Amino acid sequence: MKKLFLIIIGLLSIATVRAQLVNIETKRIQSDSVRFVLSDGINVKYNDLNGKKLLQIENTLACQVKSKSLKDIFLFLNNYKLIRKEGSNYLNVFFTHFRYNRKLYDKIRFEGFLQYQSNPVFDINSRVILGTGLRYKAVDHSNFWAYVGTSYMLEFEDSHKYNQSLWQHRSSSYLSFTTQIPESQLTFTGTMYYQPLFKTIKDYRFLSEVNLDYKLSEKIALSAGMDYLFDSRTPDGTKQYYYHSKLGLKLLF
Repeated sequence: MKKLFLIIIGLLSIATVRAQLVNIETKRIQSDSVRFVLSDGINVKYNDLNGKKLLQIENTLACQVKSKSLKDIFLFLNNYKLIRKEGSNYLNVFFTHFRYNRKLYDKIRFEGFLQYQSNPVFDINSRVILGTGLRYKAVDHSNFWAYVGTSYMLEFEDSHKYNQSLWQHRSSSYLSFTTQIPESQLTFTGTMYYQPLFKTIKDYRFLSEVNLDYKLSEKIALSAGMDYLFDSRTPDGTKQYYYHSKLGLKLLF
């Protein structure tokens, strides 16, 4: 299968934003035959945060490389957002993620990852995550794939506004699936994450995301999706949620 270079050229977004959790599953390439993938996307969108308008200029770079044996996978993600709140200055939001994936058995893989986030919009000056776990291919049919995974995460979170610096131990479990509808140009994907603290499961984060792609031609696809995120406890002690719907075009080379 030929190498893929993907540019998201159009994205229309309507959102209510109050939390942050990142879906890594949408950046993976599930095909066993693709060894190198590079993608870059730029978009501009307006969001709503507690009644205040947000202007976001965003760039996302993703790169996935597989070894010749296809047993080792290296995934790198980098996201930068320039966000301007209504009546305030621009804020810089960063996200960087590196993940190593090693095939142990036919359907089981080991994963290790390192992640850094900074989001002053949500009063997070820095969040560093180090994690490791297992990924299992639960279903592998010609038109349907499903994966489950579980990981341990050591998390450090720093908030200057609330004078908090916390080391925490979390569990991260997920279910993801992809289906290609026969005799059509439709591909449907879905992911659910659940990330509770080990010491109190009432402190957790939850993410649900669905995407539908319709192939207009060999090189153009229409993409629509919806995300929902929930954080039961934030640095200020409150609950936060995030709702995001999107519509865009993709170019495939």
